[in-house]
Amino acid sequence: MAAKSATLNRLPSWSQWFAVASTFPSEQGRPDDVSRDFAGVGAGSIVTGLIGSFAVDASPPSTAIVVESGGRSQVASITAVVLMIALVLLAARLTAYVPHAALSGILVYIALKIFRLDEMIRIYRHGGWEILIVAASAALVVALPIETGMLLAIVLSFVSSLYAVARPYCAELARVPGSTVWWPPGRGEPSEHVPGVVVFATAAPLTFTNAQYISDQIMAALTKSPTPVKLLVIEASGMIAIDYTGSQVLQQTIGRLKSCSIDVAIARLSDEGAMVEAEQTGLLAVLGPGRVFKSVEEAVRQLSPSAKSGAP
Repeated sequence: MAAKSATLNRLPSWSQWFAVASTFPSEQGRPDDVSRDFAGVGAGSIVTGLIGSFAVDASPPSTAIVVESGGRSQVASITAVVLMIALVLLAARLTAYVPHAALSGILVYIALKIFRLDEMIRIYRHGGWEILIVAASAALVVALPIETGMLLAIVLSFVSSLYAVARPYCAELARVPGSTVWWPPGRGEPSEHVPGVVVFATAAPLTFTNAQYISDQIMAALTKSPTPVKLLVIEASGMIAIDYTGSQVLQQTIGRLKSCSIDVAIARLSDEGAMVEAEQTGLLAVLGPGRVFKSVEEAVRQLSPSAKSGAP
């Protein structure tokens, strides 16, 4: 049980480091490199494990006290260690007379420094539903034991991010009149559609989590077209990654479309890694030669029904 308890007590350590790094950056106005900090924490924990010492951890209260006292370098920590040693050697018994209320007051003061009410107000005004994640995370930490609350808050944030990838923004694009720009049409804004052509865009990597959803959205866009569709152009600037399963699902959709005499092309697959993955997973082979373009306009001009028929 003791080992299990110790393990649970270590669960929030990395999140404490992140909280300290984001709340008290080394340079004001410039965020810390959290990856570098995590690497340092990991290396320090490995060394302490080898010598039988305590694992490296962060302390938001201690950090806040140092920052409020004007500490800006490691000299502040060294000074605190020296003072602590002097207190233990010379006046350890005096600590028995420090009232618990004074210690509680220090923690309340630190909590007020860490609690960013102004930031929450800005999230409420400009962040949309994100404030619900903030409120739920705060409620979990307050209502449950700290280890459980923080762990569930992290899981909640992860699930929220996963949902954004699993249900990405998808839209049918239209040409801006007098230009070669294809853009989601806004309310009341003029737009042009090419008969027999659907231009579809998705703002997410193509993965196993969202491939079926994207395919369903493509089919829905084709169904809503007022004229029979002969060409589908997938605007893929947001496709910064393509995994094998996601590629297979899209390939099946492309196969069904081709069986219905609907040509399919991809435009603006600009990410080099995604292009390599599209080739490795067989997506480009299913599309066929001459079906990858640098712009939507280029694809429409070369493959649209009017272009194939020679109509002006």
